[in-house]
Amino acid sequence: SLHITYKQLNDNAVHDGIIRQESNSFLKRYYNGNLSSMLASYLEDDKLSSTEIDNLRHLLSKHQK
Repeated sequence: SLHITYKQLNDNAVHDGIIRQESNSFLKRYYNGNLSSMLASYLEDDKLSSTEIDNLRHLLSKHQK
């Protein structure tokens, strides 16, 4: 059975917050906060699979302003 305690939920939330904060710090430090620049830089060196491209399209459409 699945037993998740409040502490485990809180630890996960703290971990997610730290990851988000570090990701934003990296983006600001190396790409002046520009996510498109970071992605373009990554794509210049690596090829994405069809599945990865589909996943990115899904994420982008889901979070479109």
